[in-house]
Amino acid sequence: MAVLISDYFHGDPRVLTAGNEAVGAWIRMLSWLSDWPEEPVISTAVWRMLGVRPRIVRALVDAQLLIEVDSGWFPLAEGDLWKLRRIISRPRIPQALRDLVMERDEFRCQRCGATENLSLDHIIPFSFGGPDTEENLRVLCRSCNSARGNRVEIEV
Repeated sequence: MAVLISDYFHGDPRVLTAGNEAVGAWIRMLSWLSDWPEEPVISTAVWRMLGVRPRIVRALVDAQLLIEVDSGWFPLAEGDLWKLRRIISRPRIPQALRDLVMERDEFRCQRCGATENLSLDHIIPFSFGGPDTEENLRVLCRSCNSARGNRVEIEV
């Protein structure tokens, strides 16, 4: 799991009220939650282990970023300032397949013809179930690959 911080995080009044040291501690607490998502309450022992002092916990409570519950503290603003997300990693495309596609496409971007900053592109995006196969891979420069995003292109 990973903690994703909102784009609006730095301008949020709660963050500004809490101060840098308290927000740093709050982020350490959120990071702990990403490792232990089934235990969303942060005990006193945990925040002490993380090096968070009682005055910092008080600043987070006062800024409405933390609330005290029976067994410890619970971080507030989930969905507003932060979210827990499962990180899905995938294996790298095997080097032999990478080499095969690069050679087939003559080490050139299949869109603009560039020969620098090349990368492999999934014709049917990996995020849509596109496989790591020779038929589904092509060479694009990083610029063309980034501009394409994860859209499926239909040739007419």
